[in-house]
Amino acid sequence: MMGASDFRTLAKVSQAARLVLDYDWSRSPIGAVDSWPPELLAAVRLAFQNKVPTLVAWGTELTQIYNDAFIPVLRERHPSALGQSVRTCWSDTWHVVGPIFQSVMDTGLATCLTYMPFRLATLDVVETRVFDVNYTAIELDHGAIGGVLATCNEVTDRHLLRQLETAAREGRRVIRDKGPKS
Repeated sequence: MMGASDFRTLAKVSQAARLVLDYDWSRSPIGAVDSWPPELLAAVRLAFQNKVPTLVAWGTELTQIYNDAFIPVLRERHPSALGQSVRTCWSDTWHVVGPIFQSVMDTGLATCLTYMPFRLATLDVVETRVFDVNYTAIELDHGAIGGVLATCNEVTDRHLLRQLETAAREGRRVIRDKGPKS
């Protein structure tokens, strides 16, 4: 069975794995690592091995564990985000992501969102960042849903480029339509 020893191995190459290993999970809603079900351990191991930003949200509280690639998504929310509920950590976007997480937990059906804008509060500003996000149910061996595996890719720059290209096309159309008449 996988457990803390696996995280010790991963901690040699992963900041997030080191944090998970050092965190006192016995005081969290998901309990000590040695009591975690195999499905949670497997999901966390998968997250640590993944090169894309990955978040595991576990249990009814949606307690979050994430990989190194997810740290830039969190920005100053890291490292306090580890072990927090998704609702607490992402309170500024809960009105958007809350129903998605709840739907995946209730139905077990995956959800994929592309070019999804999120208004995120940082220490000094509220900014809009755009993501492609996949939410997948983590099923327990008896069929119940234990949590959600979320992977994301920030596409803000690509989204802004599309907006600029659209504005440029519209500007050219307006100039063409108002140009000299023959």
